[in-house]
Amino acid sequence: MGRAFMVVGVVALIGALAWWQTFYGEVHRLLGVAGPLPVECLYSMSSGCRLVANAAEVFGANSYHPLIFWAACGCLLIGLGLGSGGRVPKRRSRNGVNPRSRS
Repeated sequence: MGRAFMVVGVVALIGALAWWQTFYGEVHRLLGVAGPLPVECLYSMSSGCRLVANAAEVFGANSYHPLIFWAACGCLLIGLGLGSGGRVPKRRSRNGVNPRSRS
């Protein structure tokens, strides 16, 4: 089950990064802005990010929202938590007997 959450988390994180880069890359292109994309818009809705998202929605575009980023991070954390499960792998000796079980 943990592995499934991790796969969903990784896929959603890649999707969030792609959507963020596509959306804000297009905004940069339309505005003629040079420089890096606003990284803070990947994980938060600061006033500038909200302004751009609201303006894009007025024109009918599907704006990026950081909720997908946080959902992906949550899935990854759940997957890591379920994947470890507090289990310690058993060590086996060469003859296949667990050395810890000897009395």
